Amino acid sequence: ERALARASLLRVFNRVVGRALPYLCVTPPDDALACDVVGAEPVVEVAAPGAPAAVAGSVASFARGCGDWRPRCAARLLRSLRRLLFGHTKRAFWDDVLESTTTPTALHQDEYEDPREVKTLKVNRIKATRGRLEALSDPNDRLRLSVFGQLHNQLRAWASAAFRRSYVGKGHGGQRRAFKVKFLGEGVNDYGGPYRAVFEQVVDELQADPMSAARRPGDRCLLPLLVPCPNRASGVGMNQDKFVPSPAATSPLTQELAQFAGKLLGTAARHGLQLALDVPDLVWRPLCAMPVSRAHLEEVDALAARVLTDVERAGRALEEGGCEPPEWADLSFSTHLSDGSRVALVPGGEEAPVTAATWRRFVALAEERRLREGEVALRALRSGLAGVLPVEIMGIFTPRELERLFAGSRSVDVELLKQCTDFEGVQPDARHIQHLWEVLEEMTDDERRAFLRFAWARSRMPSSQAEMPMNFKIQAAAGDAKERPDSFLPQSQTCFFTLTLPAYSTKEKLRERLVYAIQNATTMDGDVRLHSAEGWADVS
Repeated sequence: ERALARASLLRVFNRVVGRALPYLCVTPPDDALACDVVGAEPVVEVAAPGAPAAVAGSVASFARGCGDWRPRCAARLLRSLRRLLFGHTKRAFWDDVLESTTTPTALHQDEYEDPREVKTLKVNRIKATRGRLEALSDPNDRLRLSVFGQLHNQLRAWASAAFRRSYVGKGHGGQRRAFKVKFLGEGVNDYGGPYRAVFEQVVDELQADPMSAARRPGDRCLLPLLVPCPNRASGVGMNQDKFVPSPAATSPLTQELAQFAGKLLGTAARHGLQLALDVPDLVWRPLCAMPVSRAHLEEVDALAARVLTDVERAGRALEEGGCEPPEWADLSFSTHLSDGSRVALVPGGEEAPVTAATWRRFVALAEERRLREGEVALRALRSGLAGVLPVEIMGIFTPRELERLFAGSRSVDVELLKQCTDFEGVQPDARHIQHLWEVLEEMTDDERRAFLRFAWARSRMPSSQAEMPMNFKIQAAAGDAKERPDSFLPQSQTCFFTLTLPAYSTKEKLRERLVYAIQNATTMDGDVRLHSAEGWADVS
């Protein structure tokens, strides 16, 4: 009965808050004041040592300079209750604000023609393959030839309102878009697949990590915005698949690129595209106005967090009458950042030793420096997001909810895929259809994501059936592929999330053909036959 009463109260609470949200300010007044006084909007807040990170107040660094000024307001109350708000309550408000801030698009008189406001971007993926980019030693050349760089070159002058456009073309499978894409050298029309694929490749490039032993961590990514987290570089601790904002991304160019990346990520989120963005809580928590602490540093750099903990332990023992540890002889007021660079924590810090009198200051400075190392890039990223999305509302989401909003689910839910599948010319209980589901179940997560990308030009699925923008369709093969199925590969139409699957004779043959198609279908060539070498010039 108590559980039922609590559930009833939560439902009533969410109903009331859901109706009130459009009338409430969701930004605390001290955030705006801090921006006016300090000159920059606060992004990363570091929780005070010993304070629970989940309940620390906002703008701690500003508060330290002005006293612990925390005016009571609805925004702060909402943030403190974010875990009591249902996900659908937040998403309903979020979707309403997105709809109300969408840039209107005047339709063409011919419903099959695109409006003139929806521009077509030319993208050469042939010259932007990972192998070709990795072979370039000049980072400017890598940026110029990358898909990210090509988009930046064509979109850098666009106003933020253009990214908030959500045009849906006739016969485009319901895919919302801000622009169209023409892949040079690939015979494909953009009915949704190329549009989704271009966002996927941008994220791939941002997180492309050749992991060359001859390179510093800061040079291991193809583009200068992200670096592999130290746990990934050292092979120690959790989250070895994560990337963090580069501490070196402080120049005007890299800040412009980070802001542009924010616009692209915001556009993808606005159009329901969940991307394979592998970043840790050190990114998600600041975006939803939550503080970070040493525990979050440990998630990406276990060795650095262990050093700080060991210094604290030895320092307390020293204050109780112990001896100064011999390993302190190698400590100075400096620290290594995620890109491998070494920075001084105080002027002349490389030569300033850590002693019994200064160890507390060293721990505090080193921890804060590491937690804030990517703040410049993160501020620029958030600025780009703010031009496309209502970032003020992110404060009512939890980090996990925000990650699902941008990145969806890391695992491809085969059961969810089954529930959202239509069949054309084939029965759901056909033997080769059952073999398909069995093969997908047996695949690794990486293989299932590759399958989703092959069939849909995206690598992440929404987390529920209600969020699926279109159903997966499996259709029967025709012609020779119907008569001699084992001699043909499966085909996909990424624009319409359709898989043409021959009726293979055995499960093993289906697995072989499907895996081969997934691993070797690097271009889109099924719509039109090209009669020129556009896009292939100078490619050897």
